[in-house]
Amino acid sequence: MRQAEFIFGIAVSLTGLGALVLALGMRMFAGGIPGPGLFPMIVSSVLTLLGAVLAWQSTKASGPEVRAVGRVGAVEARHRHLSTDEGQNTPNPWRAVRVWIGFAAVVPLLYSLGFTLTMMVLVAYLLFVVEGRRTVAAVAAIIAIPAVIYLLFVELLGIALPVGLLKLGILGI
Repeated sequence: MRQAEFIFGIAVSLTGLGALVLALGMRMFAGGIPGPGLFPMIVSSVLTLLGAVLAWQSTKASGPEVRAVGRVGAVEARHRHLSTDEGQNTPNPWRAVRVWIGFAAVVPLLYSLGFTLTMMVLVAYLLFVVEGRRTVAAVAAIIAIPAVIYLLFVELLGIALPVGLLKLGILGI
C-alpha cells in the first residue's frame, strides 16, 4: 500500500463530500436553466469519486516502475516535463507553480478585459510559456478555446460572463 496516496485520496474524497453537502443546499435548476448548485454538485461529486478511486488504487500492489534507459535530452525532457538534473527522470514541480502563477495573474484582468480576452491571455501563457508550444495549432487553440467556452456558457446555458473592454466599445467590436 502506498500510504501517501491513500491519505491524499481520503482527504480529496472528504473535501469533495463536504463540498457536495454544501452544493446540495443550492438550487440545481432555476426556471429550466442550470442554477447555482448544478456545477458545484457535479464537480464535488467527481472530486469525491476520484479521491475514492485514488485511495482504492493505492491499496493494490503496484507493478514494476518503468523508467527511460539512459540520459534524457533537453528537448525530450521539455516535452515530457522532466528535469534533466543529473540525468534523473523526475517530475518538474515548477510546471505546476507556473500554471498557478498564470491563473493568479489573469484573475485581476477578468473584469477589465472581459472573459474572452482574459481567457485568450491565459491559454496563450499556458501554451507558450508553460508547455513551450509555438505552433499553428497552439495559435488556433488560443482563439478557439475561449470562443467555444464563451459560446457554451453565454449562448447555450444563458450564463452572463464579464465583457470588460468589449462592452465599453474600446476595441471597436
